[in-house]
Parts: sequence; C-alpha cells; structure tokens
Amino acid sequence: MLREKEYIFLSLMIPQEIADEVKQYSSNNMADAANALEHNLMEGFTANLPTPPKVINVLPIGSYPQYYRKAIVPHQRYGYLQGHDGARHLRQCPCSC
Repeated sequence: MLREKEYIFLSLMIPQEIADEVKQYSSNNMADAANALEHNLMEGFTANLPTPPKVINVLPIGSYPQYYRKAIVPHQRYGYLQGHDGARHLRQCPCSC
C-alpha cells in the first residue's frame, strides 16, 4: 500500500505579522531578501505540490542582548491560509495553540 508523500520545508521565514517587531528589536539588519525568497518558495510549494508542506521554522534573530534586545520571543503557530485572491498567505493560526 502506497502512502501519500509528506513534504517538509525547513525555513527561516519572518511572518509579516511580527516583521515590524523583529526589525524594532534587532540590532543588525533583517535579511529582507532571504525572507522574501523563503516566502516565495513556500507559495510555490503550496501551489505546485499535491499537499502543502509542513513547515519547521526558526526566526532568524540574533542572540540576546547583543543582537536582539528582547529576551523572550513568544511562541506562535502560523499556517498558510488561502485568501480571496486564491493565493496562500502566511497567517497566524486562529487557534490558541
């Protein structure tokens, strides 16, 4: 019996909802080009793979206090939700995970 393939995407995406906060607390420049690439890769994967990939994401922020001025970054869940335009967008999970 064949199982459906699962896809996993290891990423360093910064969700749009917290991008301003990450910029505010970072003491070095945020990697905007790399972040845009990661978001575009995810959109391509979700549009072209038979099932959306699971995402393992790490925020690309520096160590406290030298490179990031906030000691704790709250845990949040994000997922790609289909928007009115048919595109999938990275959004905060509506559940209280």
